Amino acid sequence: MMYCSKAVCCSDGVDGAVEKFNLQKVSLLRALCKSVGIQVLLREYALDSKSRQSFYEEDIQTVFPIVKHIHPKVTIFSFSTFHFRIRN
Repeated sequence: MMYCSKAVCCSDGVDGAVEKFNLQKVSLLRALCKSVGIQVLLREYALDSKSRQSFYEEDIQTVFPIVKHIHPKVTIFSFSTFHFRIRN
């Protein structure tokens, strides 16, 4: 499995990226949740344990949409500038 993010890309997976770039797994979890839009329960996660499961379905509190690019169009402003151009 290959792990890639904006600044980190490692073919050894998450464990390889943690060792190679001297990262913390909690920091990677925080960055993943922030970029995907997931809020997890605040508790101590056993991220170093490979024998037991780290996350459960109950740990996910909310999922919210991430909007990166939106260009709101104000119709009143565009309508008034259109009429101003026609009059002049």
